[in-house]
Amino acid sequence: MLKPFFDFIEKFATDFTWKRLVILIGLVMLTGAVLFLYEAQTATSQLTKYERAVSIIKEIESLKINNKESTKVVEHIYSGLAKITEPQSSPATFNTNVSPELKQALLAAAPWLLFCLFFIPGYFKGKDDAPSIIGGTLALSFIMGIGGYFIPVEWGSWVGFGVYPFGVNLLIFIMLMWYGNRKSA
Repeated sequence: MLKPFFDFIEKFATDFTWKRLVILIGLVMLTGAVLFLYEAQTATSQLTKYERAVSIIKEIESLKINNKESTKVVEHIYSGLAKITEPQSSPATFNTNVSPELKQALLAAAPWLLFCLFFIPGYFKGKDDAPSIIGGTLALSFIMGIGGYFIPVEWGSWVGFGVYPFGVNLLIFIMLMWYGNRKSA
C-alpha cells in the first residue's frame, strides 16, 4: 500500500531535479492552502468540538451529582468546554470578508493559474513555447475571473460556484484539446 509513496521518495532522491522540488513544494503548499481555506469556510474542527462538548454534557446530565467534589469537577468540565468551544480558540480559524463575486472570480480563474505554474520553470529555462503558454493561461484566467465576477449572486451558488467555473473551464479545455489535436494531425 505504501510502495508507491516510497518509490516516489526514492526516485525523488536519486533523480533529483529542481523542477520536481518546485512542483512538490507547490503541491504541498496548494494542499495546505486548500485545507486551510476549507477549514476557515466550514469550521469542521470547530463543529467537531461542539459535537464532543454536547455529548459530554449529555453524559454529565445523566449522572447523579450528590457531593461538593463532584459539583466542583462538573463546573471545571463546563468551564473547560466553554473555553474549547470559543470561536477564536483555534488559531486556524479566521474571518474573511471576501465578497461572493470575488470568490466566484477566483474559483473560475484558479485552474488556468495553476496550469500556468507548471510552465514557469520552462520560461526560466528559455523554452520557446513557455512565454506564449504562460501569457495564454494568464489571459484565460483573467477572462474567466472577469466572467465569474460579473455573474449575479442572485442566480444561486450552484451557478456561480459550480456550473460556470467547472462547466465553462471544462468546455474551454476540451475545445483547446480538440484544436490542438486537429492542428497536429
